[in-house]
Amino acid sequence: MELDNNRLDSFHNDIMKVVEKYPEFYIESWGPEQFLEVCPDITDEECIIMSEQLRNDFDPHSGTNWDLLQSIVETELGRDEGLPE
Repeated sequence: MELDNNRLDSFHNDIMKVVEKYPEFYIESWGPEQFLEVCPDITDEECIIMSEQLRNDFDPHSGTNWDLLQSIVETELGRDEGLPE
């Protein structure tokens, strides 16, 4: 997958609008940039799978972290890529 900088910029701008409108909320996002760190040859379709899995299984007690991304890569995508250094 190749990152689309225009799409990333658009996403960032949209998120900033939401943050400005609702400053009392904390927003965290994980996406293609981070997914590429744990799976360098991830596809667009696999990024969607990663995002869906993160949304479906989110646990506010443990949050989202590199280990969770690695686990999804292994269990949902059937890969063993290794964590970023």
